Amino acid sequence: MKHRRLQPKDYTVGWICALPIELAAAQEMLDEKHEGPPYDSFDANLYTLGCIGRHNVVLSCLSAGQIGPQSAANVATRMKAKFTSIRFGLMVGIGGGVPSSERDIRLGDVVVSQPHLEHGGVVQYDSGKTGPDGRKTRTGWLNAPPAVLLQAVSGLRARHYRDRSNFALYLSIFDRLDNFRRDSAGSDVLFEATYNHVGGKTCEQCNKEKEVKRPPRGGQNVVIHYGTIASGSQVIKDGISRDQISRELGGVLCFEMEAAGLMNDFPCLVIRGICDYADSHKNKKWQSYAAATAAVCAKEILSIIPPADLVRTATVDEIDLSHSTPKTHFLVPLLRNSRFVSVSYLNILEKKLFTERCQRLAIYGLGGVGKTQIVLELAYQTRERNPSYSVFWIQASSVEKVEQAYLQIGHGLQIPGINEEKADVKQLVKQKLSQESAGEWLLILDNADDADMWFKETDTTTWNSSLVDMLPRSTKGSVIWTTRDRKGALKMAPSQDTLNIHEMEESVASDLLRKSLIRPADLQMCARLLYQLTYLPLAIAQAAAYINANQISIAEYLSLLEEAEETTINMLSEDFEDEGRYRDLKNPVATTWLISFRQIRRHNSLAAKYLSFMSCLDANGVPQAVLPRAATRKDATDAIGTLSAYSFITKRSAGPLTTNPLIDNQAFDLHRLVRLATRNWLRAENKLGQWSEKAMTRLVDIFPTAEHMNMPQWTVYLPHALCICFSDAIDKNSTERGRLLEKIGLCLLAEGRYKEAIGPIEEALQARIEVLGNEHPDTLMSINDLGRVLSKQGNYKAAEEMNRRVLEGREKALGKEHPDTLTSVNNLALMLQHQGKYKAAEEMNRRALERREKALGKEHLDTLTSVSNLASVLQHQGKYEAAEEMNRPCYNTRASTKRQRR
Repeated sequence: MKHRRLQPKDYTVGWICALPIELAAAQEMLDEKHEGPPYDSFDANLYTLGCIGRHNVVLSCLSAGQIGPQSAANVATRMKAKFTSIRFGLMVGIGGGVPSSERDIRLGDVVVSQPHLEHGGVVQYDSGKTGPDGRKTRTGWLNAPPAVLLQAVSGLRARHYRDRSNFALYLSIFDRLDNFRRDSAGSDVLFEATYNHVGGKTCEQCNKEKEVKRPPRGGQNVVIHYGTIASGSQVIKDGISRDQISRELGGVLCFEMEAAGLMNDFPCLVIRGICDYADSHKNKKWQSYAAATAAVCAKEILSIIPPADLVRTATVDEIDLSHSTPKTHFLVPLLRNSRFVSVSYLNILEKKLFTERCQRLAIYGLGGVGKTQIVLELAYQTRERNPSYSVFWIQASSVEKVEQAYLQIGHGLQIPGINEEKADVKQLVKQKLSQESAGEWLLILDNADDADMWFKETDTTTWNSSLVDMLPRSTKGSVIWTTRDRKGALKMAPSQDTLNIHEMEESVASDLLRKSLIRPADLQMCARLLYQLTYLPLAIAQAAAYINANQISIAEYLSLLEEAEETTINMLSEDFEDEGRYRDLKNPVATTWLISFRQIRRHNSLAAKYLSFMSCLDANGVPQAVLPRAATRKDATDAIGTLSAYSFITKRSAGPLTTNPLIDNQAFDLHRLVRLATRNWLRAENKLGQWSEKAMTRLVDIFPTAEHMNMPQWTVYLPHALCICFSDAIDKNSTERGRLLEKIGLCLLAEGRYKEAIGPIEEALQARIEVLGNEHPDTLMSINDLGRVLSKQGNYKAAEEMNRRVLEGREKALGKEHPDTLTSVNNLALMLQHQGKYKAAEEMNRRALERREKALGKEHLDTLTSVSNLASVLQHQGKYEAAEEMNRPCYNTRASTKRQRR
């Protein structure tokens, strides 16, 4: 029978499912099915169209194997883009129940999201910040369902109170489908939260004495519960964790994995049928029936809503544009400077931002002139005077620092999918802040001194673009750059929106010096000192710190300046790069640094060691966790305090930048000029190589593996690892460098930064060849990694060559049937297939299959992978019957395995 076709604008309800079984249940609820929309190459969703009562409904399901909040958000975004008249959504499917003494939740029951306590119906349980006591504070709010749905929920509850429900009638639709019937689900058993599953697909071996005794329900099989649903990116499979999270959140009724990606951008109601108890005793048998009861509940809710009410309801896009004042964010890692004095520059910036509404500003000036302090004060004053503004800070000195900051901003904004593997973090942040609904914001990019880094093409997960293209644009947002490069500033902003920061005027510098000194000082002596320091804020801060620490007069400090050796100052000033600053005077930064450093080395040797160590790393965001271990915690605190007192380092705020404990712990910025001077000092003493090797060894020990869960850690360490690996003070062929380069390359590969990954992996390979030879297992692993990167770049011919080298080496070293060898066979076959060499790929896949069947058995997942690969090659050659025959035996096994992982 031919179905009728409606226009996309005729559909008003979007129904999203996560699993095929949920979609099947939803399709059974349609009173009439419509013809699907025409094929759209730009829309990956597959839609089922139909009606329930007088509502035209769009059904769509997440792609197989791609569950989670980001996948749900992607489906919803594409749906509302195509069907522009959608008024609200329904997220319908299965979930893990949370039984308690207050709520008698049973398998097959239904949970409907409804505002409760401080939650809007759904709470993202894995989003927040862990405090020192171990308690987690939630840092975001998910919107409540729209009013029209909450009114329908009230109507549904009233129906059930009066026993006027159509639930049983709608549920009887599934009687003809054995999989969806309750008697196919088995028994409903709840075990004590502390008792874990013994093993096996069922609980037959579990101790019956650990079952929770519950009275029978009587004649009522399905109960609908209303309250909070917990949503997160991980499956809860532990009764203790389930109950603990529920208590922390004021009592939740079930756990699921998709709703958090929808609530703020796709107004919807979440409906979950209970298929398990979110513990280790998970059982797939209840999933079909639970999907059916959830779908029935959704249908009954839709039946309550009059179509006329939907006409008066805003579309989801209109709701996006009419959001009330969005939550503001202040993600600035630096503490405020109480001695700030450059008010005139600050007034100019505020006028351009808030009066002239400039969207791109760039301020430039010499190192140490105070650019960072000006924009830092701007950030804090913006927070105080314009509470509707969000403020974000990016340390823009390296690609890695930019990546790290974008990830932190994404966490702060609670962007769905920001933690997903291969997520394009910069693009997600750009899209979020470019939306009008993001509100007013200020984005500060500090120390953007390398213009080439920002404007050259760089690799992203999907296309080539420059870093500057990843900056958001909005009529409500402004971007400020600080840089030492005037040419770079003119590239970054229009000429009328650039500001040149000069050395301080004498009166302003005098004000800064007096504020910085503990004891009053003679004005004439202050003027002499400021002249010697060329009115440079950094030099003034260091001089004042020394005077305060040693309780000496300005006259005594001036005598120290005059005694500083010219040759030492010249040596310390190498690479300062700011031409023309010092005229006929000694370098003020290097001079003040020399005086202070000698004092530190005499009185706190650990502080001197810390400074030497930090100078071998990137200057910004050095985690305290990476520093050499002190004998006691007090020693470490004293050393850090000494460096801070002398203005050598600046402590980063421990505020709510991210939930990452490495960042929340403590991090420090080392001023660029102080870093250069320290390196020159160490180089003169022939100790730079020694300290660089220490830093290298430490980073090798703590740098995490390239597993996605470690991404917050490696984004912190990556800038420092790259800095040390490419330092001229490191032996390029050292084993430690090769190990660190490999870790760096694999992390970049995991982030999808393929162009950047290939360099470190190639260098790691060359180092291993030099030290270990061509056939060492570690060398073969590096060749394999290089092949992976080449493959990701689409260079399949070169990747094939790498895979052949690995295969030959492993066959020789490990034998032809070793699992690693068979993996290499598999990889080579894939490269051949990518190049259209199907016959050769078929031969390789058959070889891998035969050996895996022999070594692992026919039902092992690796064997099934070989079956699937071979079927794919056969299909490419047009051998469809043979491909189908290969796939049929393993289909059920693979499907079962995927469901178990869920």
